Amino acid sequence: MKQLKLSFFRKVIACASLVVVSMMPSCQKSPAEPAVIRVSGVSLSTDALTLIEGESQVLKATVSPYNADNKRVIWSSSDISIADVSSLGTVQAMKEGKAKIKVINDDGAKTAECQVTVKAKVVKVESVNLNKNDLTMTEGDSGTLTATVYPSNATNKNVTWTSSDPSVATVNNGTVKAVKAGTTTIKVTTTDGSKTAECQVTVKAKTVNVTSVTLNKSNLTMTEGDSETLTATVYPSNATNKNVTWTSSDPSVATVNNGIVKAVKAGSATIKVTTDDGSKTAECQVTVKAKTVSVTSVTLNRSSLTMTEGDSGTLTATVYPSNATNKNVTWTSSDPSVATVNNGIVKAVKAGSATIKVTTDDGSKTAECQVTVKAKTVNVTSVTLNRSNLTMTEGDSETLTATVYPSNATNKNVTWTSSNPSVATVNNGTVKALKAGKATIKVTTADGGKTVECEVIVQRKNFTGGHEGTGEKEW
Repeated sequence: MKQLKLSFFRKVIACASLVVVSMMPSCQKSPAEPAVIRVSGVSLSTDALTLIEGESQVLKATVSPYNADNKRVIWSSSDISIADVSSLGTVQAMKEGKAKIKVINDDGAKTAECQVTVKAKVVKVESVNLNKNDLTMTEGDSGTLTATVYPSNATNKNVTWTSSDPSVATVNNGTVKAVKAGTTTIKVTTTDGSKTAECQVTVKAKTVNVTSVTLNKSNLTMTEGDSETLTATVYPSNATNKNVTWTSSDPSVATVNNGIVKAVKAGSATIKVTTDDGSKTAECQVTVKAKTVSVTSVTLNRSSLTMTEGDSGTLTATVYPSNATNKNVTWTSSDPSVATVNNGIVKAVKAGSATIKVTTDDGSKTAECQVTVKAKTVNVTSVTLNRSNLTMTEGDSETLTATVYPSNATNKNVTWTSSNPSVATVNNGTVKALKAGKATIKVTTADGGKTVECEVIVQRKNFTGGHEGTGEKEW
């Protein structure tokens, strides 16, 4: 507004000067007035001018012809807010933009123009501020930071945004997006002068519940001693708590530790994974096959065994190694009449010796035990003779038979005696009649002294009459 008033007053003064001059009377009247030389044209020193806000430059107006009577001119601007001009042609750049400076001769018949371009004055950036120094967010949320560049009329207010850790939070043109729990620094930097300001961003974890869990395998076949790894995938991928627990339905068959399955022995087991959050589960059926381990040897718990007829004893076979696949064995006796064997149980049959052998089905490895069977002592309970009385003639012989009871008595030895060896003698059961008379033949067992007797009557030769075996004879 101040510039407009100055331009207006300048024009008023210029017009007033022309009026005053035209009204002044001449001092003397020339006898003959010369012809008036009129303006044929007017031009400017340049038809285009570029200035920066605050600058000024003088435009020179040239009136033609050079000897024109009235060379006075008037200056004007199409937009004095952009570029103003003084009565002397000095152009003042006011603000960025374009304006036309016009010059016109006094009688207004001739004109010239200059196109003036005013460029903004470069104002350096001094500092930049953010509307927040710290910001707390939750995963997935967004927030806006506003950068203010100083001074407010700085020419280049462009800025660049960066995050010290984009995995925690990103920034785009001041919009901050929380990615995952953690901390990061959002920095704004001015293009002009690299002035900076920072905001500390803290991102809190968003609680995302587990919806399911899967295993990379639903079934698994293994061999004893092998190991395999199962991988559990918890959904959704951004679940807050992805912790899981592993279990085996039969640890004697297969164990599991943090997904690593170890085959223990032949059989089947179910490996289960359970999420801590929500108890979601997934299972894998595991089949363990036996590992073929060859037998290297076999031993018996005894190398010798002494038994009594009728007794029983047990031999234990140990097959090596302990994890041999086929531990089956076969038992044999070198003399089953002395001792038999059935699945390691030895039974003593009769006195004697036998070798008990164990043989592995795998590899025919053997071990032996020497068995000695002793006779069992069976006491004599009684003894009998086949005759209780006997009538003989002098010179005859008869045989008595002694039977010891029980039939399996250990010691069946007996002793024979005659009460009257002059009448009849006895030797191992054979009775010999010597002379007429009576005698008692007795048999006595060596075991227990059991006895039995036979009455013997010896008759003279050629004796007639009487009854054999009555014990009443005539002599």
